[in-house]
Amino acid sequence: MKGLLRAAGLPVLPDRVVLRQRLGLEPEAVLADCLEHPGLPCFVKPANLGSSVGIRRARTPEELLAALHHAAEFDRKILVEKAVETPRELEIGVIGNDVPEVSVVGEIRHCGPFYDYQTKYFTHENPPPAIPAPLTSVETEHARHLAAQAWKVLDLNGLARVDFLMDSEGRIWISEVNTMPGFTPISMFARLWEASGVPFAELLDRLVGLAFQRFEDRQRNRVRPAE
Repeated sequence: MKGLLRAAGLPVLPDRVVLRQRLGLEPEAVLADCLEHPGLPCFVKPANLGSSVGIRRARTPEELLAALHHAAEFDRKILVEKAVETPRELEIGVIGNDVPEVSVVGEIRHCGPFYDYQTKYFTHENPPPAIPAPLTSVETEHARHLAAQAWKVLDLNGLARVDFLMDSEGRIWISEVNTMPGFTPISMFARLWEASGVPFAELLDRLVGLAFQRFEDRQRNRVRPAE
């Protein structure tokens, strides 16, 4: 995903992909590579999990090596990504097929050092998300434009939630794209669309309609029997 976004000129943070097999064979070489790029501080993430499971922040080489081994417990592919200090965490819901429609921008607010699993699900002191996020009109439209562009570059359909990090200089980075975000009436995705004038029941109807539309489009494909 990050490779496609970067190739399209969209803003993603510096990163390196590490495979668990290489980490097991030459951990010191992997560590040296990660210290060179993306460098410290950084976040280490399993590539194929959600809810921030297995993610750690590293500020020292020792923390980085431990974080790599920790992430390797959850996935064969590990993402090491340059950290943004004290970022604002923004989220946008997107629905559609070939033509995306974007929601208002929401901002996650929390009390933890970063939005990890414990903070997401067990810290009751977190303030509620800000929907819409307190941004300037220029910042809002820029984030919404990036969400739509990411959708098109990745050729998505149905629904997604695009997450961003805004740094202290006001730059907005695409953090990740969730192609099956949390989906309950109180999940961020549904709340973003509620604030955009699409209540939960209508959102479900529209997504079902988009699925039928996608199915009908696939029926136009020329299917050749196996020889």
